[in-house]
Amino acid sequence: MDLPETTFLGHSTLRLRIGGRTVLTDPVLGNSVGPLRRTAPAVDPAWPAGVDLVLISHLHADHLHLASLRRLPRSVEVVVPTGAGDWLRRRGVARVSELAVGQTRVFDGLRVYVAGDTGLFPGLDDVAAQGPIDLAAVPVWGWGPSLGPGHLDPAGAAEAVRRLAPAVAVPVHWGTLAVAGLCSVPGRTGSRMRELLVRPPYDVADAVAAAGLPTRTLVLPPGAAVGTPA
Repeated sequence: MDLPETTFLGHSTLRLRIGGRTVLTDPVLGNSVGPLRRTAPAVDPAWPAGVDLVLISHLHADHLHLASLRRLPRSVEVVVPTGAGDWLRRRGVARVSELAVGQTRVFDGLRVYVAGDTGLFPGLDDVAAQGPIDLAAVPVWGWGPSLGPGHLDPAGAAEAVRRLAPAVAVPVHWGTLAVAGLCSVPGRTGSRMRELLVRPPYDVADAVAAAGLPTRTLVLPPGAAVGTPA
């Protein structure tokens, strides 16, 4: 499989070129989300140009970021979970469509799975049973000592990769957002927070390799790109 041109713009935002289309996942293009501040390099203002479709995994503010959506052309189609469409339309997003559990959108024959925030759950096996996954965007923790239920830590992310069995796994939800000032605290606290921000994807890659899984784990620093231009 030729990997589609894939750029990690930080947190859970991937820019994918698939079948001549440009797709953004969970776009967070600014420098802050609530109390969180961007620690990675700022997103190039030119990146939103040419976007055809946005995929929103769920309605947490660090995944559905209204200020970022408003930076995109109004012609861009925004795909959201069932039930969220009217909420977005009331906030001025012009082209909204909904995707129910189990539904897919097909582009150029590639199967891409975007997990959003998730824990381990039986439905992962159902996703895998639908057919081979070419690329999975897997969240890996990535900003503090505890994110609570519904979030994968590195061990859980490696187990999700085992169950999904994608050809390529791209760790997301790391290296980008942190509580303002916390990573710059002097001493052990700041050092630990910086480690928690950037270490998880490498732990996932190590665990996947140690388990002998066939999946290629592709760790992209924020702003990095890989793959074949569409």
